[in-house]
Formats: sequence, structure tokens, C-alpha cells
Amino acid sequence: MGGNGSTEQFPVGGVIVVRQSRAQTSGLFGFLAVAFAAALVRGVTGASTTSGRVAVAVIFGLLLAAMVVALATAGKRLDHLEVAEDEIRYLLWSGQQRSALEREWGSELRFVVRFSGRAGFNCLNILGTDKIIALPLFSRRAVQQACVARGWLFPARR
Repeated sequence: MGGNGSTEQFPVGGVIVVRQSRAQTSGLFGFLAVAFAAALVRGVTGASTTSGRVAVAVIFGLLLAAMVVALATAGKRLDHLEVAEDEIRYLLWSGQQRSALEREWGSELRFVVRFSGRAGFNCLNILGTDKIIALPLFSRRAVQQACVARGWLFPARR
């Protein structure tokens, strides 16, 4: 969306695909990889016995390897939203539909935060209903731009 609210970057009609944020996904796995690498180094140097060093090396070495693999494959397995005039669909990277919001339920949207344990995550909600789509690792700005380009509304907060 341009600075003046235009939607020239999106074609007229059809579906707009919004992918999960590669930066957020990579940042998460990158942070965990660095944390596990630090724990590996600290654990190996701080262990007082050989068996302790081996145990720390195996445990944190496997965790570090898993995060490196996750970091390498995360960009290839991004979930996405398909935003159309009549429906917003959340699809898993495999193509399986996870959830949807239909315009017949309303056309005014808002972002809400839902908590799972201590962690909060963004959701898209049709105003006045309990219908939501969770948006883990999606850019709010990209989602809002796509929705507005397809005629969905985001009323001002009161």
C-alpha cells in the first residue's frame, strides 16, 4: 500500500497471498540456535567431569543441530493467508486449510491478542463476533494492507 492509502501494488480482483514473515521465523530459530550454542560452550567448559561434558555436548549439540535444520527449512515451509473479497483463509504450508473468515459474518476486522500460556500472539477478528484467525509470525502491516485492498475494513479504535 502506498503512503497515500492506495493499493496499487495489488492487482485488481483475485486473491492476495500473504506469507508468514521470513524475518520473524528466521529470527526465532536464529535466536534459539545462538542460545543453544552459548549453552553448549558454557556447559562443556563448566562441566567438572568428562561424563558431564559428554552429556552437555550431546544434548545441546542435538538441540543446536535441530535449530540449524529448522532455520534452513523454515523459509520453505511458511504458512500463508489467502485474502479475497469474500473470504480470508489461513492455509498451512502443506496446503491444508486451517481456518477462515467469511464476509457474510461481517466486513469489519480488527487485530486482537490472544494468550496461550504466557505468550501472546496476534489474531484477526471479525468485529462483533467470536470468529478469529490466529496469525503466528505474520506481519500485521502486510495482512492489513492485503485485507484493505480486497475491501475489508479496519474501523478506527474508539
